[in-house]
Amino acid sequence: MKVFHALSNDQKLYAAFFLLGFLLKYNYLALQIFQVPSLTGLIFKNGIIVLFIFVYVLPLVQNRQGRNVVLYFLFAFSVFFLLTIWYNRYFGNYLSLSDILMGRGVRPFKVLLNHLMRPYDAVFILDCLVLFVFRTNVKRTVPVKNAYGPRFRRRGAFAGLIVAGLLLLQIAMTNTILGNKRPIALFNRSTSAFVNVYGLVPLYAAEYYILYHSHTEEAGNVEVKPPSAEGLLGEKIVEKDENIIVIQVESLDQKIIDFQHKGRPVTPFLNALKDKSLYFENFYAQHVNGSFDSEFSFLTSIYPVNKNYGFKINDLSVFESLVKIFKKKGYSAQAFHGNEKTFFYRHKAFPELGFDTFYGREDFSFEDKVMDVKNTGLGLNDYDFFLQSLDFLKEAEQPFFAFFITVTSHTPFDFYPPWQTVPEFSDVNNELVRDYFNSIAFVDKSLRMFFEKLEDLGLDENTLILVYSDHESGIEKEEYSSKRNFILKSGLKPPENIPLFIIHPDIAPGVVKTEGSTTDLAPTILDICGEKEKPEEFLGRSLIHPQESPLLFLHEIPQILYKSQLFARLPTGIEKIGFLEQAGEKDSELPDQENILHTIEFMKNIIFTRRVEF
Repeated sequence: MKVFHALSNDQKLYAAFFLLGFLLKYNYLALQIFQVPSLTGLIFKNGIIVLFIFVYVLPLVQNRQGRNVVLYFLFAFSVFFLLTIWYNRYFGNYLSLSDILMGRGVRPFKVLLNHLMRPYDAVFILDCLVLFVFRTNVKRTVPVKNAYGPRFRRRGAFAGLIVAGLLLLQIAMTNTILGNKRPIALFNRSTSAFVNVYGLVPLYAAEYYILYHSHTEEAGNVEVKPPSAEGLLGEKIVEKDENIIVIQVESLDQKIIDFQHKGRPVTPFLNALKDKSLYFENFYAQHVNGSFDSEFSFLTSIYPVNKNYGFKINDLSVFESLVKIFKKKGYSAQAFHGNEKTFFYRHKAFPELGFDTFYGREDFSFEDKVMDVKNTGLGLNDYDFFLQSLDFLKEAEQPFFAFFITVTSHTPFDFYPPWQTVPEFSDVNNELVRDYFNSIAFVDKSLRMFFEKLEDLGLDENTLILVYSDHESGIEKEEYSSKRNFILKSGLKPPENIPLFIIHPDIAPGVVKTEGSTTDLAPTILDICGEKEKPEEFLGRSLIHPQESPLLFLHEIPQILYKSQLFARLPTGIEKIGFLEQAGEKDSELPDQENILHTIEFMKNIIFTRRVEF
């Protein structure tokens, strides 16, 4: 306290801005990003932080170089803070060490500016600007040797013992409230609880330990046994030897289907296809770490787990896959993507999952393009991608299983020919929305061409076709929002609603309201093809079945969707956190909670035990 009274008014103001700025950001992360369950533990920790700052940081404020240290620290923490909240807005999770080490780098500034930043984010750097101005304007200064002199060292050592004792008390108290788990066990169970007990720096230390050490302890003692799951009807709808084409469209919202601007539909072909399809309007994406989660969940029928770049870090050859099942039945299997094969480590994953051939950017001709599109690093535009892929498809041994992944409608949505812009969209004020409409309209045109070519080749009569999306566009603007209207009691990101089309001459068209996700695609295809059994580890269920089942989304805080009611597995148990506005709030009880909890633990178990060194 003597140090505080010894400060000049300018120095006190400097210290106040640092203290308030740091505490504001720390508590925002704890409450909004990590959703810590114990306010008692958080308040206690705030007191310890304030005590630490008073004892060890205030003396630095008396010295010009010390003020620079304080400023640089707060600036670095502010950068980390902003990156974390931007990442959270897109994925609904915190920016983990796994994301930093295994992700694909920082998104282009245009994406950050138009897609993730909010005007009020400027408030979070205001303290840094004030400290920058004050660092040289504060006239009075004390040499460091006086600020941290012999008398301080005696007081500092005593204060350090008090801070350490209080910290240990806070850890013991909060851990007792949250179940009294060992650190790694607590981390594996809930990072929300871990941050509540230990804090942010230990969180990254624990994650580092798990990434680079044996997985035995982290996997826990859960038996590697799949939870109970529904079977298949086994009533064949299509001929078992017919071709299968699955198209995963980048950033295609369910809301954009039938959406019009100035009377002009954004997706006229998909709108017409909907009337010829078995169309699922309550279908959701598995989008936890990145777009590859969609492919991972589709091909393996399991749930992606946060902080796990499965295509890179897991041995996918030991997973059951839809591709392997059809290869055993005599199918050839091809995957197509217009970007580089190494993107998201697909060059490793697809062969391990059973594909015979993976066609990537290196296999397509950029000299023979029909559409002149600027090179944005995304590869080949969708029109030329589908057009050139037909040459490979014609040569494929039938029956074939063909998987297409598009790229044109990838953020920032400007990967389309300028001369293909739709005149009716020119008055859309927001550039992001305008580009999204135009890019999706171009994708729609590309799909129309592809379906027409399939008809010309005679492949429309003997082919089962599925079209879905990897995730929503993530747009939240006045002119257009991709999100469904979930009423939430917390700051968690709700599930992402995407469309699903199932097309075959023997499948009657119609709109299905059954809830499903990409984890359910493989069992659905098997069911349509008359399979009576699915692999034991396939956790999804066939969407041809009429009954509703809970959908899981294994974010850092796992979510469960059931009959439009949204639940979360919090450290204190499973609690209802929201509902879909159109459906209204209901008193629906979440069925079979024990099986849900077992599924979550089972997924964490197999993800840990099937990791490889990276």
